[in-house]
Amino acid sequence: MGLYIIAIGFVVASALLPRLRRSEHPWAVALVRSYGVRPSGPNGSWLRPDHLRSALGHGVAFAILVGVALTIMGLADRWQNGSTMNMALSFPGLIVFFIALVPLWLTGRDLLRAALVRPAARVPDHSA
Repeated sequence: MGLYIIAIGFVVASALLPRLRRSEHPWAVALVRSYGVRPSGPNGSWLRPDHLRSALGHGVAFAILVGVALTIMGLADRWQNGSTMNMALSFPGLIVFFIALVPLWLTGRDLLRAALVRPAARVPDHSA
C-alpha cells in the first residue's frame, strides 16, 4: 500500500511541477525557485570553489542541526529516564539528529565532487 502512495505522490508532483513553474503566485515561485550555490564556471559549470562553498553551507547546516538536537536532548535529561517529559523531548531530539545526517551526507558529497572536479572547458572567443 505504501508503495502505491509514493507512486501516486510522484505522479502528482510530476504533473504539478510544470504548472507551478508557469504560475506567478508568490508561493509557487518560492517552491520552484533554485536555492543555494550557483555555478560560476563557463556555461554554468561547477568549479571547485562552487563545490567547496556548497560543502561549507551544508556543514554549517549540519552543525546548527546537531546543536539543536543536543539542546533538546539536554533538556530531556532534566527529567527522570522514562518519564513522559523525557520521552516527549527525546523523540524530537532524535528526529532532528537524523535530519542532520542529510546535510552531513551532502557535505561529504560536495567535498568528494570538489576533489574530483575536472577543469571547465574553455569557451571559444569569437569576438576577434
